[in-house]
Amino acid sequence: MAIDVANKSWFMRHSPQIVEDLVFDNDEHKTLITNWVKNEQMDGNVMFYGPAGLGKTVSSEILIRAIIKAQNDLYRMKTRSVKEIDDSIVPFVKKRPVRSKHKIVYIEESDKISSAGQNQLKDGVLEKHQQSVFFICCTNYIKNIEPALLTRFTYKIPFSGTNQEGIVARLSAILTTEEAQFDPEQLKTFVKDHHKIGIREMINQLQISYMANNKVIDFTNIQQGAGIEENISMLFLNILNSIQSIPQKNKKDCYLAPTNSPIQEHYTQLAALCHNNYDVNYNVVFDRLIDSVGTYFPVLQIIVKYSEETKYKKHPHFQLLGCLGECIKCLSEITG
Repeated sequence: MAIDVANKSWFMRHSPQIVEDLVFDNDEHKTLITNWVKNEQMDGNVMFYGPAGLGKTVSSEILIRAIIKAQNDLYRMKTRSVKEIDDSIVPFVKKRPVRSKHKIVYIEESDKISSAGQNQLKDGVLEKHQQSVFFICCTNYIKNIEPALLTRFTYKIPFSGTNQEGIVARLSAILTTEEAQFDPEQLKTFVKDHHKIGIREMINQLQISYMANNKVIDFTNIQQGAGIEENISMLFLNILNSIQSIPQKNKKDCYLAPTNSPIQEHYTQLAALCHNNYDVNYNVVFDRLIDSVGTYFPVLQIIVKYSEETKYKKHPHFQLLGCLGECIKCLSEITG
């Protein structure tokens, strides 16, 4: 059964669609991007940088939607290799726009481009065709971008999470829309204590509390500084623990159709966290599960097996959900 993740994950459901919903470090940056959206064009290469989960990608997508009027006017870098620069990006930047005022090359995780690739962009690409194409790049690690390449970006816009007032307003709007019960003053304290982990992770934590406490946000039980790995591990273990209290006649549904079973809420939340967060360290998740699952050997054996296989998988979140399915089936068959 397909999971409608977008309708379940707060981070996806409330993903900003307009500039007004974004949280910038200052009004200057907000005004700058607002003008680009309004005019449907930029006036220089742009580097968005800062920790994960603060809005770099969302800001890029809002710009792309506003500026690009034909798919042929957008190139999304995939492999970040020198070959891709030579074979795809160089020919792309030489051509005039089809319908847009200018074309865009979008590079996510630009810090992963090799030194040779960065030199290639610096010397032969970024500045030669600015009458018709601009680059939007994102990075969590701006220190890994060569200084000479950074000089080719007219705008270097940080996302640091320091605008606590803006974060509070954004989270308050989400909680109000979801009809959550929360104390505004406690929300301010929560943001003060947690803003460094990013808006995405704060939203994840609030949704977990909301689901666990019948729409009430219990700030006292949100772990300070808890990461996405901790939340995924906790949901995984909560599902396994809940299987034992489910009537035997309903246990089969838990592994055959988890999104239409007694574990639906926690399973859907876990799937949403996995599908919508791309910087999860699944080695950490599996290590926490192995340490926490207890001494029940059949389930522990399943988790260890998947932990070893995940190291070599391109999409480890599918491995985790597969592991959960096997664990649920194991518990359902044995505890009946």
